[in-house]
Formats: sequence, structure tokens, C-alpha cells
Amino acid sequence: TIDWIDFAGATGYTVRYRTIGSANWTTITSVINTIIVTGLQAASTYEFQLQSNCGSGNSSIFSNSSSFTTLAPPCNSPSGLSASNVTNTSAVLTWSAFAGASSYTIQYREQGAASWATQSSNVTTYSLSGLLANTTYEFAVQTNCGAGSNSSFSIPSTFATSAPPCVSPSGLTANSISDNSAVLSWNPVSTAASYTVEYRITTSPQWYSVTTSAASVTINGLVASSNYEFQVQTSCSSGNSSPFSTAANFSTLAVPCLIPTG
Repeated sequence: TIDWIDFAGATGYTVRYRTIGSANWTTITSVINTIIVTGLQAASTYEFQLQSNCGSGNSSIFSNSSSFTTLAPPCNSPSGLSASNVTNTSAVLTWSAFAGASSYTIQYREQGAASWATQSSNVTTYSLSGLLANTTYEFAVQTNCGAGSNSSFSIPSTFATSAPPCVSPSGLTANSISDNSAVLSWNPVSTAASYTVEYRITTSPQWYSVTTSAASVTINGLVASSNYEFQVQTSCSSGNSSPFSTAANFSTLAVPCLIPTG
């Protein structure tokens, strides 16, 4: 807004302005002693001069120049924060672009944690990795507009990583096999809360089941000289369960032929 002291004999005024150093003036007129100039360039220094118009083609010369500097454009926080492609250890963060941004700063943490981890991006997306499974995170984004001008961080947005996959055990083996028992074991699964073991004589349609929290179990009451198969399912602490593993086989021994007594 440009204003000046009114001249009693003036019927109007001519204002001309330009960025300092420019060869060309922009000219506008006003019948009062104030005018609003729009369409200026941000963070630029302008000079302006005024001329009184006294009617009948009688005008003053232009005044000496006065100057002003427009402000830098506001550096606003991004909006539209969201997380997609979320797995148990990773997520892709996105937000809406800000026209004046030269880059963005991303901060994230487990929800409620005391400190933030910080990353930067020149685009409106960032892929996080190395996250904890089954955990709620929050993140916020700051716009960097250059020349040390930064927005405040946005309001945080939250997302939750999924539980780790509940996988079937591997390495199924049978040991300490006798005519009526065997110790069945497998490689432990780190996320397991318990295991379900199913076993049967290979020609039988009926499975028998037992549950254990260890990565092995002793099965008794087996039939001597019989071929068995068994399979194991993991029940994870997250409440989901794996498919049953591929079955493994073992054979019980014949009943021992003992020396008579008595």
C-alpha cells in the first residue's frame, strides 16, 4: 500500500514503480492519496515515484524515489500426510507438495517416545525401513524453502506396522525312537508362542494332536513297527498362526524280544 500527503490542487495522481535496477516502469493512477499495488515479486526491492495531476494537462514532475522490499513468501508446513505399503518393518511416507519448497525434513518415532529420528527428502515421499514390527509410529514433515526459511513441523500423522509373519517350523526330525515312543523336534520360530503337532500312521485318515511351548515334544503310546508322519504349526504371540509344515516321517521299532524270566 503506497500513500502520500495530499496536494490541495491535485485532481489525481500518477504512480510509477519498478524493481530497482529495472529499465521499465509500471504506471497506475489514483484520484486519492493512496493506492494498493498488487502482482509484485516476493522478496524484491522496489522504487516508486509520484506525480500530481492538477487538471487542464497541468502535471508536476515525478517526485524523488522512495523504496520498499516485499516479503519472502510464507513457508508453510505440508499437509496430506499418509503412510502406505506398510509392512512389519517398513512404510512409505507421503505428503502434499508445497510450491515454495526446496526440500523437506521428516521426523518419526515410536508413538510416545522421547526423541525423534530425522531424515530429509527432495520429493514428497520417503521410504522408511528397519522399523519394529507390530508398533505404532508417528511422523511429521517440515518444509524447507531455502535461504534458511523453514516451516514449523506439521501435525503428526500415525501408522502401525504389521505383526511379523507367522511362519511354519522347519527342520522336523524324530529322535529317541522306540517301539512305542519318539521325541519329535524342529527349528524354533522366534515369534512363536506355542506349537501344534499333528501325527498319524501314514495309512490312517486320523490325525492326533498335541500342543507344546517348546520346539520338541515326546509322543507316547505309538504302535510298534509302524510308519508315522507328523507336521507342526506355529501359533504366534500376535495371535495368528502359520500353515502346517511339510510332513516328516519316522518308523517305530519292533517290540523288543526279551529273554524269558521266572
